[in-house]
Order: sequence, then structure tokens, then C-alpha cells
Amino acid sequence: MTDVLNPIIQLIKNLPLEQRRALYSHLESIQTDDDLELSSILKICKSEGYHHRCPNCQSSKFKKNGNYKDRQRYKCKTCDRTFNEFTGTVWHYIHDKGKFRQYFQCLAEQKTLLECTLSLKICMQTAFNWRHKILIAFERADLKPLRKQIQADETFVLESCKGNPKDVAENQRTARKRGGKAKNGGYSDDNLCILVACDEDKNVVLRHVGNGALNKSMVFNALSPLIRKQRVHQAIFVTDRSSSFPAFAKEKRLIHETVISKYKQYVNTQGFHIQSVNAIHSRLKKWLKKFNGVATKYMQNYLNFFRLWDKFTNFKERFIYFFRMSFFDKNAFTRCQDIASK
Repeated sequence: MTDVLNPIIQLIKNLPLEQRRALYSHLESIQTDDDLELSSILKICKSEGYHHRCPNCQSSKFKKNGNYKDRQRYKCKTCDRTFNEFTGTVWHYIHDKGKFRQYFQCLAEQKTLLECTLSLKICMQTAFNWRHKILIAFERADLKPLRKQIQADETFVLESCKGNPKDVAENQRTARKRGGKAKNGGYSDDNLCILVACDEDKNVVLRHVGNGALNKSMVFNALSPLIRKQRVHQAIFVTDRSSSFPAFAKEKRLIHETVISKYKQYVNTQGFHIQSVNAIHSRLKKWLKKFNGVATKYMQNYLNFFRLWDKFTNFKERFIYFFRMSFFDKNAFTRCQDIASK
């Protein structure tokens, strides 16, 4: 290393003072030392209030318990287990945190796995693992209850056994080469049913609820945790004329308004519509095209990705938002391990 640096050092010594100062300032501006990356990550951890609770038992009673690799560790007084700012998050067991931070920029730019591997100089499997580790954390990030005026409708995406030929054999069908059509439209089991709901505050829910036509149980499973039973001020629930929605609206005491899209009624007599949900459908299908097909078993991960990605049009805002949301779910690492073991 010394033999390589000696000629460069001699050239630097021969530079005028002003040029040397300019070089030093330039080197400082592009510095990407791991310690600097770690310090910025820790600042975000503290701003998100991560270490205010134990990630194992959620207790707020803990104490400092020394340092390990320049990181402050804590010990819970309730469960007697130790943790640091990264424990339980997607950052848990990530060795190269500098590259992992840059990976969020790749997500914000919607880069493919190949583009990620070339820009970060990592292997394809690492790029794939990092992507789904982060997307699992996005599942519960910034997910708020729907209220006031709520729109809901389903859309369909063709089922894909991408990367797993055994699923094709089990379904007893011939493999599709990047395309194909379902046998019976939306009512075929070859289609994935995706339920989309949003409210006037731009809170969005996207759920892969199953295969084939939408039914009552799918609606209840997807929307019950996010729409409360109305007490005084009843929210308005706007849907199409599908028979899957009335029972849910009655159970939650919602004012149910419908439009008949089959007869090209896009706005009903009361002025309600589901155009916001239909616009989300359109953006989602256009967004999915870049991935050249998404495997069915990972569809919910990509729906989580799109829900957060669609909130912003500015790259910088999207990158900062993704970065902050990566610390939100303190059980993301455990859930990622459970999926990997299946």
C-alpha cells in the first residue's frame, strides 16, 4: 500500500498551497467513512425514540450496559436482556451499514436488482435479501386508520410463480413466458385479488386478499383492523355494487354509498365516486411493470413498497422517508427470519 501511495504523496507535495487546500476540502466533502454513516444512523434512531423501549418485552425500564463496537448497549430491568439502537429492526446484523444506507437510495429510484448490484458492488442474493428485509418492515410503517369518506375497490393482477417452477407443477398448468391471460377474467383463480382502500386524508391500504373473486371474508380480514366501528359520526363508505361490501358496512355502521361502474356510472346522484381508488389501481399496475412480474408469495411486500413510494414524487423526500420508516418496526428482523425459514 505504501509503494502505491508514495508517488501520489509526492505529487500532492508538489502542488501549490491553494490547490492542496482545494484537494483537502474535496476529499472531506466526499468522505464516506463508516463511522460517519453510523453516527448519522444513530441520530435518526434517537429522533425516532427507538431506545425508549425494550424491543423484546416493550418495557420502558432499562439502564445503560456498557459499549460494544462504539455502540451504547442497554439492559432491560424487566426481561434482563440487552439491546442497542438497531436490535429488532432491519439494521440488525447488517455489517456494511454504509452500503445498506445507500441501498435505500436504490429503492427510492426504483432500481432493479441488477442495477443495485452494479452500483453497490454486492451480489444478487444480497440485493434480493436486503430488498425484502426492508419491504417487510414497511408493512406496518405509517399505517393509519381510515376515516371520514372511505373509498374501496378491488383490482386483479395475474398470478406469478416467478422463480419457483415447483409451484407451476403443483398448479398443473404450463409455464407462462412473461405474460399470458387468466382463463375467466377476475373470477379465475389465476388472478390475484388486491383490495385497495383510501380516505380523504390520503391514507391508503393495499392488501393481497387471495385468488379469484372478492368475497365478504376477504373484505373483513383486510379492512376490519383499519376501520373502526362508528359510534356518533358515521363515516361514508363508497364502493361499487359488489355483494362483498354491504355486510361489512353494516357491521361497522358505515353510510354505504355505491356507484355502478358496470353501466359507466362514475359519480352517483349524491356526488360520491371511487375515482381515487381507481387512480391508485392505474398507478400500481404501471409501477409493477418495471419488475417484469412479481412472484405471488412476495406480492404483499411490493404492495407495502408501493404504498410508501406513492406518497412522494420527489426523490430526496422519498429517500429520507424510506430511511426513517426502516426504524419503525422493531419486530421486522424476527418476521424476516420466520419467512426465510419457510
